[in-house]
Formats: sequence, C-alpha cells, structure tokens
Amino acid sequence: MVKKQYDWENGARIGPHSKIKLAIIKEYIHEYVRVRCSLPQQERFRLSFVDGFCGAGAYECGTLGSPLVVLQALKSVSAEVNLRRKIDGFKPISFEFFMYFNDLSPVAMKALRVVPRQRLWHRFEVVI
Repeated sequence: MVKKQYDWENGARIGPHSKIKLAIIKEYIHEYVRVRCSLPQQERFRLSFVDGFCGAGAYECGTLGSPLVVLQALKSVSAEVNLRRKIDGFKPISFEFFMYFNDLSPVAMKALRVVPRQRLWHRFEVVI
C-alpha cells in the first residue's frame, strides 16, 4: 500500500480522488438519513459516525474536508427532514449525532480541534 503524506501544516492539496470521496460521502449521508427518517411515527434518530482518516477539516484551496462535509450534510438533511415532516403534518424528529474523528497526523488533529468549532460544532457532540 502506498502511504501518502499530506502537508496539513502548510495546507494540504486536495486530489481528484478526495473530491470524489467527499461527493460520495455527502450524497450517501443525505440519502441514508432521509430514508431512515421516513416513518411518520418516528420521533428520534441517532447516528454515530467514525472517520479514521479525517485530516485537518479543510484543504489549502478552502475545500472542506470530510469532518466538515459530514457535519454540514447532517445539519442540512436534518433540517430538510423536519421541514418535510412539518409540511406533511408530522411531529419533528429529534436528531442525535455522535461524531468521532481521528487522524495519524498530530498537526491535522490540532487543526481539526479549532476550525470546525468556528463553523458547525455548536449542535454536535464531537470526539477528536
């Protein structure tokens, strides 16, 4: 297996494979939550998400990394689900998301502890 090092300290460059991975993650989470929350009688939805190669949360070009893509997708789809439920006359769902992020790079982990808190983490329990 080829080991690729990312220069998180100076801003890692995003490769084409990472762009594809991020698009797949975003779409999959959206559809997964939407389908799992389709029962009218459902009142609660819990999801645990583990990202073992999370990186620093953003790339040098400003593209969000997987931790922030996941958090944004969950924020968006939970609002979408509850708006649809309101329109359909159903009670809203209470969402609980448990996020676990880890990376081999201490530099990436240090950056991840700072960046997302400024953007999205006020609604999520996140373990780094």
